[in-house]
Amino acid sequence: MIHHPRATVKVFDAVARRAALALVFALVATGCTDGDADNEPSGVSAAEVCAGTLDAAAQTALKKATQLDRFEEVPGDEFTLEALPQGLHKDIEQRTVCRVYTSDDADDIPLFTIDFEPRTSYPRGNPESSDGERTVYPVGKYAAVDGDKSAQIFFPCPTTGEKGKTAFVRSSLSTPRPLAAESTADERMTVLNSVSRRVAERLGCAASGLPQHVPAALPAGN
Repeated sequence: MIHHPRATVKVFDAVARRAALALVFALVATGCTDGDADNEPSGVSAAEVCAGTLDAAAQTALKKATQLDRFEEVPGDEFTLEALPQGLHKDIEQRTVCRVYTSDDADDIPLFTIDFEPRTSYPRGNPESSDGERTVYPVGKYAAVDGDKSAQIFFPCPTTGEKGKTAFVRSSLSTPRPLAAESTADERMTVLNSVSRRVAERLGCAASGLPQHVPAALPAGN
């Protein structure tokens, strides 16, 4: 696993990302014939993003939500399950975060990010979202999608860090860029739940309450 210290939450600026991707493309090109290069699709598939943590349903959901088949992750900053346990209780600059971009190397804003952090508690009831567009799911201890901007899941997973023990982990999906206009809350929750299940397994949290298939959202007001 390659890990580069990051000084700010915005890990790679436009120039750095273009340079990293250009280097990868150049290395690939030198090892291929012209015919091979013409047939080689750019980027990675939905099955490969976020360390391969998307199951079949989540891969389908991601492609529907984005209307894309290929994606990009910055070399050297890929999300890894191996690095997650030791970085979970650290600041975001030191955690392993899944940042996925379009395969267009000219675009430097992530398509979406998925992050994991320890929590001592979880939301009770159904707190209102800032825009009033919250869809709640019976997943983990608490799970919700807020409009087209974010999704989150709180699930039981006791861990210990420098500041002590915590009983829960919060997974969050953020979309800095708009997804496809027809994308749904179910699709975003399906993607986040799949990655969260693999993370829970890696952390040894068998009683996470994360289902294999995301159930229907709860009725509004529940």
